[in-house]
Amino acid sequence: MDYTEEFSFELGEILAYVTENYYYDTAYKLKSKLEEKIHILKNNPFAFEEYEENPKYRYLIVKKYKILYNVDSEH
Repeated sequence: MDYTEEFSFELGEILAYVTENYYYDTAYKLKSKLEEKIHILKNNPFAFEEYEENPKYRYLIVKKYKILYNVDSEH
């Protein structure tokens, strides 16, 4: 599974924000929940719904964050 640079950067920013403004445990739980959803994607990339504004993408929700992704059939 490949991540865009933008996703990696934004994830780092989100986790840093949560760690600074809440408890470390909150950031850890968010990261764990995200990893759980990504594990589902690895095994079943079509498990989540199409993004209504652009069906080329699918999305999943982790806490209050909507994460867009696309399935590249070449990988």
